[in-house]
Order: sequence, then structure tokens, then C-alpha cells
Amino acid sequence: MKIRYNHKKSKMSHVDSLLLIIRFTIVTSIMLAAVSCQNNKTVEMMSVVPLSTGMQTTAAYAEEISRTLQLNGRVVPDEARQASVYALVSGRIGQVNVELGDYVHKGQTLAILKSAEIAGVNNELSLAKQNLEVARKNRETYKELYESNLVSEREFIVARAEYEKALSELQKAENVSAITGGENSTYTLISPISGYIIAKNITSNSEVRADMAEPLFSIADLSEVWVLADVFEVDIENIAVGQTVEVQTLSRTKKTYTGKIDKVYNVLDPETRTMKARVSLANPRNELKAGMFVSVKITCCDVLQSTPTTAIVVPSEALIFDDNQTFVIVLNHNKQPEIRLVKEIFRTGNKCYVEGIADGEIVVTSEQIFLFEALQSAF
Repeated sequence: MKIRYNHKKSKMSHVDSLLLIIRFTIVTSIMLAAVSCQNNKTVEMMSVVPLSTGMQTTAAYAEEISRTLQLNGRVVPDEARQASVYALVSGRIGQVNVELGDYVHKGQTLAILKSAEIAGVNNELSLAKQNLEVARKNRETYKELYESNLVSEREFIVARAEYEKALSELQKAENVSAITGGENSTYTLISPISGYIIAKNITSNSEVRADMAEPLFSIADLSEVWVLADVFEVDIENIAVGQTVEVQTLSRTKKTYTGKIDKVYNVLDPETRTMKARVSLANPRNELKAGMFVSVKITCCDVLQSTPTTAIVVPSEALIFDDNQTFVIVLNHNKQPEIRLVKEIFRTGNKCYVEGIADGEIVVTSEQIFLFEALQSAF
């Protein structure tokens, strides 16, 4: 009998053997790295994770700590110099006299509204005037009759009371008419202050209700504006009222507007996770427009007196946050990635001053989250 040798099975056995050798080598490397870490009592972790060809790195370097924060902000109107215009009656817009961005004066007509409610108010005012005149004549008549003893005192008191009631109704109608400001069936929307139209929510022939939530017009005096700077959580402790601020815009990059923080809003925006710091700036030439994005540079020298004068700088995008701690991925002398625990000293713009790494060490600035998770899973 001839025995056939299974070459395929023998070939697979060699492959399995190679895989076992590779696995043994990896496990041995991990165990040696773990023993080395325990002996050195550090939080560094040796890696057997292959590096991506597209991974980006940069060298950490020592630098004198900049005592400024670079933040983003936005120009908004001063709330004390802003007014919203609503319609107190329902109707249809017949005419709009202004456009978005126009400058208007106090008392200027913004739009004209045709309203049946205004006609009703004017009708009540006219009736109140007529009723008062009738009640006045009736009171005078009963007064003469009472003085001639032709009517009783009670009848004269009733006539006088009717006159006072009619007078009260006229005063009420006049007050309502003064509030609505209408004449005949026309309601006029008037600017309460001088300033720029920063919001306009109506067009000709549009329907308007008295219970509309949005104002028909928003007007702001922009001779003084606010700059609201977005402060990230890590920078909150470096912000205080009274700090000097330099503001720059994209439209005038060579001009700097100087002011001071006059209010810190001690709440975080739930969407952006930032806190607002307010700066009031004079704007006599109207160079700062409402809604304009600005760069805010805040001097923090008073806050940072306890920090060292120099520290290691790494890019902000290299930082990894996990379990209330901050890490970076560095490459050791074997070009293998390690997890390094660092302490943030100060962050400004796209760079962060840290403690925990040395000058010249290579820091990973891309795909570091993947490497961090891979290194953690290996241990």
C-alpha cells in the first residue's frame, strides 16, 4: 500500500509554527516593557502597536510662558442701548419704510399697519367722548333742578355719578389709544431710539399678530458695543474682571481695540462648553459691526504669578483627556509610542505649556487617540 503525504497539511503546520513564534515574541516584549515600567515607577508604557505612515509628529520645546490668552469672540450690541419693536395690535403691513442696516432716528416711522383693532379703539374713544358730553349736560340739568327743589338729592347724586363714570371711561379709552398710537384704522410703528436696524422680521403685506414672539424690528445704538469672548473650561481660572484686553478684527487686522473685562458670566454654554467674558468698547466710528467675529487677547500676568517662567510647549491638538487627567503620546529612542501623563500649566491659542516631558521629545499630533486606546488595551 502506498502512503500519500499531505503537503498542504505540512505547509500549514509551518505557518502555525511561525505564528506561535511571533506571538511569543510580542508577549515577551510586553512583559519586559511592563517589568521595566514597574522598576522605573513611571506612567510610561512601551508600545508594540505599529505606527501609521500618515502619523504626524512634532518636537516639544522649551519656551518662556506667554502671559496672554488668545480667545475667539463676537461683537454684540449693548443690551442697555438696544430696543425691540412689537405690534400691539393684529393686522396687515401696508408699508415698510426701512431696511436691515439702516440708521433711524428716534420717533421715525418704521412701518404702517392696517388694523381693524385700531378702528375699534378709535370708535370706543369717540363713543366715550359723546357719552361724557351727554353725562355732563345731564349733570348740569339735574344740578339746576335740585337747586330749584324740583328733583330729589338722590337723583342729583345719580346724575353726578354717571358723569364721573363717563369721565373714567373716556380716560381709559384715551390711554388705550395713546398706547396703541393708532389713528382711524392705521397703526404706525415708530422707532423708540436712534440707532441701526439690526433685525427686521416683516415685509409688505405680511400678516402681524399681537402675540408674535419675535420683534418686528430690533434697533441698537452701536456707539458702544460689547465683545463676548468664549472662554474654555481649562482657561476659566485665568479670567478675572479688570484684565486688560486687546481686540482685533478680520477687516482691520492692523488696528487694535483696547478695553477691560467688565463682567464674567459664571455659567457655561451647554452647546459650546464655554463661558462668556464681556468687554465694553467705544465705537464712535462704527467700525465694530454687530455679529462680527473678533480675536481677543487677554493679559493674564496677574493671574499667573505663581507659575514658572519657562515650560515645555506642545500643540493643543496633541493633548488627550481621560479620567480627569491629561496625556500625550511621545516616541521613545526606539521610535515606539509611549503614553505620558502631563500637567497643564497654561494654554493659549493652539499651544499648551505642560510639565512631564523633556525638551526635544517627539510628540504625536495625529491619530493619538487610536494609539492611546491601543496602548491601554495592550496592558
